[in-house]
Amino acid sequence: MKKLPSSVRIGRYDVQLIQEANPTLDGRPCLGTFKSEDLVFSIKLGLLPQQLADTLFHEILHAIAYERGLPEEFGEEQAVLAFGAGIVQARRDNPEIFSVIDSAFP
Repeated sequence: MKKLPSSVRIGRYDVQLIQEANPTLDGRPCLGTFKSEDLVFSIKLGLLPQQLADTLFHEILHAIAYERGLPEEFGEEQAVLAFGAGIVQARRDNPEIFSVIDSAFP
């Protein structure tokens, strides 16, 4: 898998991307986090490629929800879980269509 970039542009924000051994959320171990107050993604080191892809999409969706002002009462976590997994699966199952989409953004 390719080396991760040091930041990811999400709307008007450049979000720092770091990898760490044991990220936590509310004191519990997790695979990744998005900290809106610091504009930082923390991603667990050593994830399998599929876990890494799913976690990156998941955290990017949290950042998009934050940047676009989606209220937490909307059920953000449930939406992010559903859309993140769906996007990863759609991309894996349909590389040809994502190749077309990717080519639109040189």
